[in-house]
Amino acid sequence: MFNNIFQAKFSFKAILLLSSIILFSCEDDAKDSPINGTFQLREESWGCDNREEIEYMTINNTTVTFYMYMDDECSNWDDSDYDECYEVESETWARDGDVLTGADGETITLSLSGKELTITIAWDGESDTVYYDHIGDDIRTYIPICSWSEANY
Repeated sequence: MFNNIFQAKFSFKAILLLSSIILFSCEDDAKDSPINGTFQLREESWGCDNREEIEYMTINNTTVTFYMYMDDECSNWDDSDYDECYEVESETWARDGDVLTGADGETITLSLSGKELTITIAWDGESDTVYYDHIGDDIRTYIPICSWSEANY
C-alpha cells in the first residue's frame, strides 16, 4: 500500500490534520450560533425575599416569552387561593447576535457559559443582571395559562 514508512507517516499526519480541522470548525459553528431555547430562573435571581420563584423563559430568535407560575412561594406568599396557572408575557425584539434591543432602546445581552445563561438588561443608564439555567434547546410552553394573562388577548 505505501512504498515506504515516510509515506505512511505523512498520510497518517494528513488524516489527523484534516480530522482536527473538521472537528474545530464544527465546534466553532455551534459557539457562533445565537442563543435560543428554554431557560429556568436560577435561585440567586429570585426576588420576594428569596422565596421560591418559578419562572421560565424561552428565546426563539427575536421573541422572548416569560412563563411565571402564579402558585409559587413568591406569587402566593400569603397562601391565598391564587390560580395554579402561568402568567405569560411575550415581546419581540430587534436582534444582533446575542444582543436584543427593545422599542424604547433598552438592551438585553445574552451570555451562555455551560448551562448558565447570564442576562444583562440595560436601560436609561441603569442595568441589572439575571441568571437562568439552560434546560433545553427546544422552545417549550407551560400550561395552564391564566385566564387573565396577556397571552389570551
